This record gives sequence, C-alpha cells and structure tokens, in this order.
Amino acid sequence: ESMESQLRTFDNQVSYSTVYLYIDEVKTYTQTEEQTRLQRMAGGFVNSLKGIGNGFLDFCVSFVIALPYLVVWAVIIVGFILLIRLIVKKSKKSSEKRALKQQIKERERQAAYEAHLKNMDKEKVQKADTVDSENSQGKEKKE
Repeated sequence: ESMESQLRTFDNQVSYSTVYLYIDEVKTYTQTEEQTRLQRMAGGFVNSLKGIGNGFLDFCVSFVIALPYLVVWAVIIVGFILLIRLIVKKSKKSSEKRALKQQIKERERQAAYEAHLKNMDKEKVQKADTVDSENSQGKEKKE
C-alpha cells in the first residue's frame, strides 16, 4: 500500500504538456551571402515571374471552383435577354399593327373627304348648269 501511495503521489506531481511543432519545407533555397544589385534585381524579377505564375494558377483553380455558379448565372442572364428580345419583338409587331391600322383609317378618311369634295363639285356643276339653263330659257322667252 505504501508503494501505491507513492505511485499516486508521483502521478500527481507530474504535469503533462503538449508541444506542437510545425515544419515548413523550403521551396527555393536562398543563399545568405550578400548579393550584388544585379543579382538582387535578377532574383526579384524571377520572384515576380513566379508570383505571376502562382497567381495565374490560383485564378484557374478559383475559376474551376466557381464554374457551376457561373454556368447558373449565364443561363439566367441568357434567359433574361431572350425574354427581353421576345417582349421587344411583340411590342414592335403590335406597334406596327397599330400604325398600319392608323394609316388605313387615315386613307379611308382621306378617300371619304375626296369623295365628299367630288360630290360637292358635282352639285355645284349641276346647280351652275341649272342656273345657266334657267338663264338661257329666261333669255329665250324675252326674245
């Protein structure tokens, strides 16, 4: 029992700790010796090109990930555009029909007006003929 008691005492005195260790692999080895300006410019240029390449790859990955959303939006936008075109076509057809009906009505009014003028001219000619014949008959009677 005394040994068990000592074991429990030791267990209580021990503290446990968790240690996290992160290790990153170096992709490109860089020298630690001092570089000339030309070497620094060349290194900076190479790093810029690598950055552009990595950015392009990141863009491609993001594009592929977003592709389903882009397809859905493209379908919605194309459907909306087709609907607008259909509405515009129907609107144009109905406005053309209205304009054609208006032209027909205007032509009918013009034809009716011209017929009315012809009738009035005929009536004037008939009245003038009647007046002339009455005048000529009146002159014949006097003679």
